Amino acid sequence: MSLTTLCERNIRRGMNTSQGGPVLDYEGFGSCLSPTRRLPDHCLAEDHDAVRVAGVRRTVMVVMRDSHGVGYEWCRRFLARGDNVIAAVADPIGDEALKEIVLSHRENGSSGFKYNTIEPCPIPSEGATANSYGPIDFLILTSNRIPKNMAPDDLFATIEEMVYIPMRIAATVHQNLVDGSQINGRRVMVYSIPELAHTIGTDDQNLRLAATTQKMSWEMHALSHPELSFVMLQPSLEPEGGKLSVPKSVEAALTMLDRVGPEMSGRVIAL
Repeated sequence: MSLTTLCERNIRRGMNTSQGGPVLDYEGFGSCLSPTRRLPDHCLAEDHDAVRVAGVRRTVMVVMRDSHGVGYEWCRRFLARGDNVIAAVADPIGDEALKEIVLSHRENGSSGFKYNTIEPCPIPSEGATANSYGPIDFLILTSNRIPKNMAPDDLFATIEEMVYIPMRIAATVHQNLVDGSQINGRRVMVYSIPELAHTIGTDDQNLRLAATTQKMSWEMHALSHPELSFVMLQPSLEPEGGKLSVPKSVEAALTMLDRVGPEMSGRVIAL
């Protein structure tokens, strides 16, 4: 039986949807994560062996905590490569921008890929059932370089937003990452690390201290977990426009992420 015939059978059986039926109802989407890691796809593009092997799809989780659309662009990029995406947002049902990406992919596919999936879900929190996600190869944590609505005189709130929250998310899905593929997997990218030389101003000592704490915390975390590769990124992207547009910045970051190895774990990389 050819792959084309097999995929046509899968369509009739509803295997191209996350809930096992021919029609995807967005309401409640994300309450059930399906095991689509090995779902065949006749249009699966050839790729380097180190990236995709024997038709096995990469599963990535994108945790979106930024307000510039960076997380959505990460989702688009991964879908266009044929990967399965777990899109974690604060409101998986009410997020209209994410809903548009999901429905567009379900209807039209992304760059020739249609049988890979995108699953909205709440942002992982302590006590969450990590087993429902299955193995994860990449974890992308996006955030604003300067926390939104940051209280300039509240150091602890700033550190909580920039350091503790993303580290708790990473800890929640740690075992999922360990269970990910050893071939070009087990990678974590923290996107949007503030650059100390270009923070709000010299008077904002809290932000500078929080940024330093953020970098040191991830570096120590990387040393404590050598089984994973952690990389922190300072994109050349400003809220009002910068050196790189959002698509170009994510494209460059993804190219770099594909080349991350254990020897780079814990580093801060500027684009």
